[in-house]
Amino acid sequence: MNPWLSRFFVVSRQYSWLYVGMVGHIGIMWLMIQLGYLVPYYQAGLFYMRVATHLIVNLSLLYMLVVVVRLLREGRQNPTRALIGALREALIAHDRYIHVPHVLIISILTIRTFATIKSSIPTVNAFSWDLRFMAADRLLFGGYDAYQWTSLLFGSTPALVGLNFLYNLWLILVISAIVWCAFMRNNHLRMQYMFAMFLAWVVAGNFLAVFFSSAGPCFLERLTGDHAFDPLMSSLKLANEQTGMIWALLAQDALWAAYTSNDGAISGISAMPSLHVVFAVLLYCALRHQGSVARSAGLAFAVLVLVGSVQLGWHYAVDGIAGVVLALAFWRLAGSLASLALGSPRYDAPATAEPS
Repeated sequence: MNPWLSRFFVVSRQYSWLYVGMVGHIGIMWLMIQLGYLVPYYQAGLFYMRVATHLIVNLSLLYMLVVVVRLLREGRQNPTRALIGALREALIAHDRYIHVPHVLIISILTIRTFATIKSSIPTVNAFSWDLRFMAADRLLFGGYDAYQWTSLLFGSTPALVGLNFLYNLWLILVISAIVWCAFMRNNHLRMQYMFAMFLAWVVAGNFLAVFFSSAGPCFLERLTGDHAFDPLMSSLKLANEQTGMIWALLAQDALWAAYTSNDGAISGISAMPSLHVVFAVLLYCALRHQGSVARSAGLAFAVLVLVGSVQLGWHYAVDGIAGVVLALAFWRLAGSLASLALGSPRYDAPATAEPS
């Protein structure tokens, strides 16, 4: 057998469990549609897939631009030929030409299936947990809603704008992490992140979200008539009137419009658990061995996303706390699954995505 083809099959075998899980996830979606438990609504899934594809293409173009600039600074006579050579080397080194398509196929199809199921959560199981989660928050925070505590530090307009910016950065970072994962040298860390990411989308984002069907503080008044979070929403609206930069309000209105009309590219209201927090913590777990700067940045981002999930009205505090616990559990389980998939418990290289 051709050595390249032989190597392709050897490396591809590492992804067999993930493909089985992905096909099973798609199969569950199809079965739920056939049984009438799930409305075949693919617009949200297509939206996430388009965003992921565009980000991946743009990041790839950015990488090529960086390589071209570096080659020009080195004074290469034929930068085009040098670029082709650099890209060929980047893809061949560490079997990236095999890892990249597997990582992207599994990630994009999983996200699409997740989004399709997520968009029909209230159809499968009507929102019913909000008041219980609000009560749990008050039990944890001395009879107060969590935002009343976070507002002491993050209730000002500049703080709200900053939190909103970081919160919106989440999707870009999650997709960028997939690209980083595809190109990193550390095979064990790559597989660990892939397994953790799959568990996050499927277990947290679909199964637990369906079971603990809830909408979140920003939708509580519209769903139940409870005005407990009116002061929080009023402060967000005031900050938006002053700056026009509290984009969470636009997203919340778009989600509610999609929910009430069963239409729209952005859809799928779900509060428990907080996927923003789950993935922010997973990013920290992946970065914590990459040096003090990356570790500190990852930790700061995770903490601020947790605070932002409450302060921007998206989540109850217990949603974020559950997200932290789940992320750590997923990361630990994913490490064991990665070792089994690779047949080795050891990290094989620093987790850099730079070609060598």
